[in-house]
Amino acid sequence: MTETTLEQAITFILNEADEDGVEKVFNAGNQRMKTLRTIRAAAVTEGAKVRIHGIKPKKWEGLEGEVKRIENKRTRINVTLLLTKESTEELRLRGHWIPGDEERYEATGIPASACKVL
Repeated sequence: MTETTLEQAITFILNEADEDGVEKVFNAGNQRMKTLRTIRAAAVTEGAKVRIHGIKPKKWEGLEGEVKRIENKRTRINVTLLLTKESTEELRLRGHWIPGDEERYEATGIPASACKVL
């Protein structure tokens, strides 16, 4: 039996798949991403060091901090992060208002599914 590599699958999709095939791959990709976000959210615990990933607005992308609280909402889990000094400064540079004397910003309402445990 021949093993199909990711590159072979991508090449097939780019060059040979018809519209129905591309739609099936797209739907499967979306389903897999949803599963991966659920797994990522389940790994988040209080005290965990995390990096924010795949979030809008993009000013939060890549920032790091420590999970201080986890809140279970009806449809999702949100966390409160105490950003690192570096991420607090980066967020200031990205235009988010933070008081000048605040070294570490507490960000609330961040989806746990957007937090990658470090």
